[in-house]
Amino acid sequence: MTPPSSSPNPQVRREDRQRLADIIETSSDAIFSKRPDGTITSWNHGAERLYGYSAEEAIGQSVTMLLPEGMDEEEPEVANALQRGLRLDQFETVRRRKCGSLVDVSITLAPLRNQAGKVTESASIQRDITHRRQAQAELRQAMISAEQASKAKSEFMANISHELRTPMNAIMGMTDLALNEPLSESVRDYLTTVKDSADAMLILINDILDFSRLEADGFELDPAPFDVRRMLEETMRSLSLRAHEKGLELAAQVHPDVPLRVVADAVRVRQMLTNLVGNAVKFTETGEVVVTVEPVDYDAADSSDWDAGESVTLHFCVSDTGIGISEKDQQRIFAPFTQVDASMTRSYAGTGLGLSICHELAQLQGGRIWLESEPGVGSRFHFTVTVEVAAATDAQTSADSMPIDALEGTRVLIVDDNETSRRILAEMLESWSMIPCTADGTESAIQQLQAAAEEGEGFPLLLVDAVMPNADGIELLQQLEQSTESVGASILMLSPADKHLFRRRSDGLRVGAFVEKPVSQSSLLNGIREAIGDVAVVRSPDQAIVAAPRSLNVLVAEDIPANQKVVSAILKKRGHDVTIAHNGREAIDLRKRVDFDVVLMDVQMPVLDGLQATKTIRELERGTGKQIPIIAMTAHAMRGDREACLAAGMNAYVPKPLDADLLLRTLEKLAAGQQSSKSQQLSLVTKSGTWRYRSRTVEPPASPEPPSPPQDQKPVWNVDVALKRMGDDAVILGSMVDYFFEDSPGLMQQLEECLQSDNPTEATRLAHSLKGLCANFEATAAVKVAQEIETMCRDNELADANERLPLLRSELEALTAALEVWKSEQGT
Repeated sequence: MTPPSSSPNPQVRREDRQRLADIIETSSDAIFSKRPDGTITSWNHGAERLYGYSAEEAIGQSVTMLLPEGMDEEEPEVANALQRGLRLDQFETVRRRKCGSLVDVSITLAPLRNQAGKVTESASIQRDITHRRQAQAELRQAMISAEQASKAKSEFMANISHELRTPMNAIMGMTDLALNEPLSESVRDYLTTVKDSADAMLILINDILDFSRLEADGFELDPAPFDVRRMLEETMRSLSLRAHEKGLELAAQVHPDVPLRVVADAVRVRQMLTNLVGNAVKFTETGEVVVTVEPVDYDAADSSDWDAGESVTLHFCVSDTGIGISEKDQQRIFAPFTQVDASMTRSYAGTGLGLSICHELAQLQGGRIWLESEPGVGSRFHFTVTVEVAAATDAQTSADSMPIDALEGTRVLIVDDNETSRRILAEMLESWSMIPCTADGTESAIQQLQAAAEEGEGFPLLLVDAVMPNADGIELLQQLEQSTESVGASILMLSPADKHLFRRRSDGLRVGAFVEKPVSQSSLLNGIREAIGDVAVVRSPDQAIVAAPRSLNVLVAEDIPANQKVVSAILKKRGHDVTIAHNGREAIDLRKRVDFDVVLMDVQMPVLDGLQATKTIRELERGTGKQIPIIAMTAHAMRGDREACLAAGMNAYVPKPLDADLLLRTLEKLAAGQQSSKSQQLSLVTKSGTWRYRSRTVEPPASPEPPSPPQDQKPVWNVDVALKRMGDDAVILGSMVDYFFEDSPGLMQQLEECLQSDNPTEATRLAHSLKGLCANFEATAAVKVAQEIETMCRDNELADANERLPLLRSELEALTAALEVWKSEQGT
């Protein structure tokens, strides 16, 4: 609309005003004006049509004549807003016509000001929205009716699906019974077809039942405590035969930080996994299907720190090497009754409900589902569920918590053609401090066995995949029967679902146990124990520490004299040269002057600790192109200590009390430039070519037993563990005992003096040193008291620490007496 002319010509201005008046009069909307007190001052034809009042009847009347009963308060509120200069746009309300009927209207109000800027009137534009309101009401009613109809349909489908299950179960059960009877080939073929069809029908019925219940909001979760690993193992086992029939590798891996037991609906979690893994197997012709489980933000989690009732989000991933899904089809893949294209239904069958059900179940359990996929490459389906950590009373012993000390340091050769399977098996073994080596087939396995034999190393345990291309696991074992490389080794065979076939083929071969794929941590551990007869792997007495092929120049930074002597004795027995630094500052000075091959760095030392010393050494090396391997020695095996050591620039760490084999293996491997990619899980490598097995109840001849303590008295120390830490070398153990006799009285006296002089820092260090000395002998009671005093000193609770001193002195005296008995029995 053209604005009124600003021409000074009165005639032009009159024409403009008339034109605007005509526009207002001819508008279909009701347009009128009113004063602040509500008196109507103008009234167009649209207002006459909407309300039934003529201009003569309306002008001069109060606008309240249009308000229905009970709405008298609305007009004062509107007038107040207009007086403040506010504009009201299209607010919807109800007004009353002259005939008394009500009409739904949309109202726009704007204040009108005089030349002084004062609000003198307001303009109101009102539109009849009765038809729109009626249409909205009809739409709402239609939606309600549709929802009710859909709910009724869903309830009907849920009921009918449930009723169909009863006869289907009878058909399937009777068919199974019939197939167990003597039958002709043709009748067996007929019944097998019936059973296969019934299985497919039951899957369809279950999908429809679940989807209908979800639609009808009749789906309730049934949370209860369950073992995540066991649930996954059972799920994968139920699908393994189908995967094996297609020649697929099926594997699963649970992150160690996943709680042992959680509270959730295990049936529904398993249903989601079965759907996704089943689809992956269905749409994959070659390759593998892998399932992983991990807690969200697991870098900040530790399964040992979970509290009962704590909420945890678990992330499940099912990956495959199948046909893949285009980006366009990914947008609709979770819609009900949907498959990528019509040919999928013909080629692979199915309802198209599985992923939709998974989508609903994920949301129902506080999670979500999504996918990553590339046509021709494969797919990765992810879903999360929110669970609670089960209470301690609900916790069960799992593979992770079984005693596995006897397996520590055992070398294992994994023979499997699938890279993912090798990686998962290796990580499981490393979690038990075993030492895995891998081979991708028979030829590679034989080469590694021959090389190990030539170097004087052995593999006490072989994990062999039964199904491999070219030569399978059975053929490998047949070849090994004709050679000497694997003499004395236990063999565990990894077989697919039909392991009985491989049992028959392996008759006469040295197979100690069979484990079905996909392998779980618990089944692998049980298989290993079965294969080796639940025995501990030990070395013959004559296989103590021997000279290394190459002598190394080693810098040992350690402040405790006893530890200095023990480490020196172990290294010198191996033929290495040793230089001692008493603190981090001395270590830096020696590093500047001498070109060492490797550094053993204690973390806790006076003057300058091991972490700071390492950082300084790394700064000195910057720009030189050389970096000496530094191995941390620490009694702290807590989460985060590894990260602190690596952040400081250390290459690996070995825990205190020191284990001679672990120390030597780590040191020599790093010095040779063969740093393990997982220093957190450093394992034992020995140079003994001869291995023998002993039962847990039989003691090794090289380890004379101390007199048995009374039944109600625990041993003061553990000679077996202490001897093993010294590389089964009784001479070095005897030296360590002598060092204890020399150092412990002085450390105890210094600790007492520090407590009396109120020196918590030095007292903490001394208590820590005493704890380390006792830990060398597995003297648990003495270690416990020293640990308590160390903690009290660190917390500046010196009075409490002083009260514990008599108990520590008593434990040290008992340990000293026990060690003296052992020394006398050795004749030294």
